[in-house]
Amino acid sequence: MQKITFFFVIASLFLTTSVIAQQKLSVDSFFNISLSSHERDSLNKQILYYSKEIENDSFNQQAYFMRAQTFVSLGMQHKAVKDYNTLIKLDSLNPVFYYNRALCRSKYGYTLDECNDLHKASGLGLIQAKEVYIKKCGLFFNAIEKK
Repeated sequence: MQKITFFFVIASLFLTTSVIAQQKLSVDSFFNISLSSHERDSLNKQILYYSKEIENDSFNQQAYFMRAQTFVSLGMQHKAVKDYNTLIKLDSLNPVFYYNRALCRSKYGYTLDECNDLHKASGLGLIQAKEVYIKKCGLFFNAIEKK
């Protein structure tokens, strides 16, 4: 009787360990999904906060900038571009706004619009913009430089 009990204890330990190992993978994948969902919720709450700040002060550049960055974190570059457009209207001499708008627009490649933004940011003194402009906008040098 003791041998049979011992056998069942060993067998159950083996099976339990195997099931736990399989379940651990499953639990980890659910944990990552929950983490992503939690992060998205947090970012959406931040967008609401920045939007309220903008409602209270439509000239609040920091709120527009932070909301644009948050949109980018959520993969919503098209909404970020709108905020960068507003920021450029508020401060047309800030190279970071042109640079970030170019990066948002270039999600699928660099066209004349993105390269114009990079050229403008570079002209305003942003070194990173000049580097990207040189690497990515070779086809548009003539069209942009003639302006």
